Amino acid sequence: NQSRVGGVVFLGMDAPMLSLEDIIAGLLDADTTTLASSSPAMLCPADDGGYGMLCVPPNADPSKTFCNMYWSHSLTAVSQIKALTDQNIMVKIGKMMHDIDDPSDIKALCNRLEESNSDQGEKNLNA
Repeated sequence: NQSRVGGVVFLGMDAPMLSLEDIIAGLLDADTTTLASSSPAMLCPADDGGYGMLCVPPNADPSKTFCNMYWSHSLTAVSQIKALTDQNIMVKIGKMMHDIDDPSDIKALCNRLEESNSDQGEKNLNA
């Protein structure tokens, strides 16, 4: 349906450190159609081969966007990129993400949060 306006974002609910800024950037990119080109998609890959966020432009065909996907696989992000480029949609690659698939991922998340809190504390002391 060509009457749609704006992009659509798909978020991985197992990617808790996804920032609002990343979501906004993806949606803005997905809504930048010009006379010369269509809007790009944006995919934020996960370190296990999947992805944590996908923003698609309005011209992405829903029946083709998730066709022939390798779900829960080390090639999930690659197969998603192929499904989009097969529609002549350029794909921008966003920040690497870390999703939560097993107990060791929770421990890694805790470590990243502790590091982030320590970094923020140092910034506050130096301000």
